Amino acid sequence: MDGPDLDDSALVVCDATDTAHFRGHRCRACGSTWFPQRTYCAHCRSRDLEPWLLPVEGTLYSYSVVHRGRPGVRVPYAVGSVIFTEHVAVFGRILGWEDGIEIGQRVRARIAPADERSGDPRSDYRMLLVRT
Repeated sequence: MDGPDLDDSALVVCDATDTAHFRGHRCRACGSTWFPQRTYCAHCRSRDLEPWLLPVEGTLYSYSVVHRGRPGVRVPYAVGSVIFTEHVAVFGRILGWEDGIEIGQRVRARIAPADERSGDPRSDYRMLLVRT
């Protein structure tokens, strides 16, 4: 895939349109894709891997609504597993669930501060429900 110059340590990168993508690897031998990055393909064991950007949209595979959180975190909130490709699922917080959430819904990946109220500079993965 053509795109930005990728640093080996980056889990998330932005493309030319400033859209955030998760960065993984694709096996040149069998075509399997993986996130996070690996040193070999778990499908065929090849070490012939190339940097690969996951699609921005995926499908909600499972979710849970959390009603008790650590101090300073607003509850309730939803977390879930989103499938981006055959071998790639990413777990993160689901945004926009309050208007209804169903397994199989399309979601869009984005990066957001882990805890808005505390100003924690770490980031986590958030998926925004895409309404069609």
